[in-house]
Amino acid sequence: MSIAIFTNAFSDELVTATELNRQPGKVLDKAYQAQIATGRYTNPEDVISKALKLLLEWDKGYQNWVEETREKVDVAIDQLDRGEGIEGEVVIAQLRAKLAFIKNK
Repeated sequence: MSIAIFTNAFSDELVTATELNRQPGKVLDKAYQAQIATGRYTNPEDVISKALKLLLEWDKGYQNWVEETREKVDVAIDQLDRGEGIEGEVVIAQLRAKLAFIKNK
């Protein structure tokens, strides 16, 4: 049995890990052809070029997010070192109060 790894953006089919591993060419050919059929691309190379451009943009955004998160963690650690933290029980109580408020709206 294989597990679905993503919904094929070009149809309602699910592409499975097994299918992608066993027949990558067939799966990719269907993807290329579906994109070319939209009229936005003329050949598989155009599709790949756009996909790689989007991947690079996503990766850059992800790397920025990682760096920003590291900076926030460093700030938080410094705050904790200065005794500016909030006890976990207090945070949980605050979250529960917010949830109760939202539920009672």
